[in-house]
Amino acid sequence: MPETGAQSARDVRPHAAALPSSVAARRGSDASFRHRDRVRGPTRDGPSGRGVTAAPKRRDDGGCPMPDVLLDPQLLAILTIAGLVVSLLLAVLLFVVARRLAALRREHAQAFPDSAEDVVAVLSRHTTQLATVREDLGTVHANTERLRDLLRATTSRVGIVRYDAFEDMGGALSFSAALLDEHGSGLVISAINGRSETRSYGKPIVRGESEHHLSQEERAAIDAAIEGRPPSTIHPEPRRKRRAS
Repeated sequence: MPETGAQSARDVRPHAAALPSSVAARRGSDASFRHRDRVRGPTRDGPSGRGVTAAPKRRDDGGCPMPDVLLDPQLLAILTIAGLVVSLLLAVLLFVVARRLAALRREHAQAFPDSAEDVVAVLSRHTTQLATVREDLGTVHANTERLRDLLRATTSRVGIVRYDAFEDMGGALSFSAALLDEHGSGLVISAINGRSETRSYGKPIVRGESEHHLSQEERAAIDAAIEGRPPSTIHPEPRRKRRAS
């Protein structure tokens, strides 16, 4: 029995001695994996099934980690194709603009063969001249409105009626003349002619009416002025008889 116990103790010692070596080997393997992760960084499966390595993180001036991620090859290809398409479109647009500018220059040379200015200079000069013309037209329009207001207040309508004021007078030497503006305002003047004397009267008119009594001849002269009729002669019944001398 003592020998058996000693033998068992001898059998256990190798296992006990071998246990630390396996643990140390496993620990060394874990350390190698951690060292590889620090060097290569963590791995992941990309779209093609192959591992894509992420670069190790670096720190900025503030000490914060800043990852440097490598772009996927397919994404790089898409961005490259998109850049080529945009460049092609810009080249086509530049070509179209150049052709239109050349055509415009040819038309300008045909229209103005003796002009040494380019299209931009001619358009700039014409734009300045057009602005000056617009200012002049505005001034002319304002002056026209001012003159129109003045003309409305001037005498623009005249009506004259001739008649015989007395039964012993002939030749229609008496008359009534209406001098009115555009609104029918002004005055009416009457001249009564006799053998030995002539009397004249003036009455103000406002829009075809007067605060004074208007005779038949004066009313006829006002109507003729408003309607624009030419001078006329009426022969009403004599209103006055000469007094016996």
